[in-house]
Amino acid sequence: MKRIIFVLLCMALFMGAKAQNEVDALRYAFMNPIGTARYSAMGGAMGAMGGDLTSMAFNPAGIGIYRSSTMAFTPTWTNTRVNSSYMGVGNLSTKNNMHLSNIGFVSSIPDVSNEVKFVNFGFAYNQLANYNRNIYISGVNDYSSLLDEETDYVNNSNVDGSLFTDADVIYQEDGTYINDYMGNGYGEYQTNSKQSKGYAGQYDFSLAANFLDVIYAGISFGILHVSYEENSLYSETPPDDVPNLNYFDSYNYFNTKGNGYNFKFGVIARVTDWFRLGAAIHTPTYFSNMKDRYSSKVTARIDYVGDPNSENTAKSPDGYFDWTLSTPFKALGSAAFIFGKTGLISFDYEYIDYSHINMQSFDYDFRTENDAISNMYGVAHNFKVGGEYNYGPFSIRGGWAYYGSPYQKIQDNENANNMIYSGGLGFKMSKMFVDFTCKYSAKEEYFFMYDSRDAISKLENTQLSFIATMGFKF
Repeated sequence: MKRIIFVLLCMALFMGAKAQNEVDALRYAFMNPIGTARYSAMGGAMGAMGGDLTSMAFNPAGIGIYRSSTMAFTPTWTNTRVNSSYMGVGNLSTKNNMHLSNIGFVSSIPDVSNEVKFVNFGFAYNQLANYNRNIYISGVNDYSSLLDEETDYVNNSNVDGSLFTDADVIYQEDGTYINDYMGNGYGEYQTNSKQSKGYAGQYDFSLAANFLDVIYAGISFGILHVSYEENSLYSETPPDDVPNLNYFDSYNYFNTKGNGYNFKFGVIARVTDWFRLGAAIHTPTYFSNMKDRYSSKVTARIDYVGDPNSENTAKSPDGYFDWTLSTPFKALGSAAFIFGKTGLISFDYEYIDYSHINMQSFDYDFRTENDAISNMYGVAHNFKVGGEYNYGPFSIRGGWAYYGSPYQKIQDNENANNMIYSGGLGFKMSKMFVDFTCKYSAKEEYFFMYDSRDAISKLENTQLSFIATMGFKF
């Protein structure tokens, strides 16, 4: 995570340490539970309904609805597509993966006392984020180069050089570092290929009670695990009127794994037979042992006098860094209207202030990064709505969710809102149920090839998931 260690080792990264650090912090704070097929089909708007294993991840009072012991599992297939647009050039990248989005059980104990009709406890794993994605960006840039940023860096910092100077892509002339674009113009062909994979998953241990079929209260203790791996390759091929430099590649590898924990408290009130209200709060998640591993390499082909097409390579050793992260507090409010056994409509709202993300380490104070987080991120408002219609043992479901952009209004990605559309079918018997869901999400965002307004690319992210849940009651 802490790419500034590369700087301390004189190894500058092509993306720049600071911008990437804020992006990394947000990655592990922004969660969108996939969960069971029923939960996804209804847009995740089940905070006042419960009766679903994914309840443990957002409103643990929901498992208080159960009147029998239940177990279920949910495999999911996901296709992720990224359309990039850069300098008038478009590219499409896709990636498929199979994963387990939910597995768990609830054990129900009836007639605990006159006031407590049921006490239920359960365990569930829910996938909170899917990091599997490929991106490919390409285009001709007539205005700037990555080497401009790297040249300014070595000229204006207290280091002796970088991988770019070691590969002789940036070199000294009259005591100042320069590059081959200076005085010759731009027009280079740029590409950026990024492959990422990984996930964020949460293991919840939950306890809930049913008070007279009117109030349901619950608590969850969650253990989170994140695993993220990224390989990126940035390349430039100069035009013919730029001398000496034929091309250069900047390759970066990055891997993070870590564990965290949080608590969730929730309540559901059955106001009437047809109306329910729900509320929950999530404490910040504290990741106490984030562990990074990273490396970087620059290769170049340069024409020297008497030695054309010389291949240069500069490579860093593997780097390691440990740090901690705390994510924001979250508050949820829910309402549901129930039409007997025919169906229901439910609504959820979530409040999250991403400016409260905080990074720490014994080796580095993260003051600059935390200040940037406070200035870059802000409050996100998430809205979800779902409906279900029952006809005998069959159910038809639909949902919509809006995840607000975590960026403040003055930021380039202030409109990076995530829209989710879903629909599904369910079939239940006395001891078994099966649910199927199709879920589609879309988000537009801006991505900087490097720290310049001339290197901004637009990304259109879409994700299509097919989700199936099989469950048993006993």
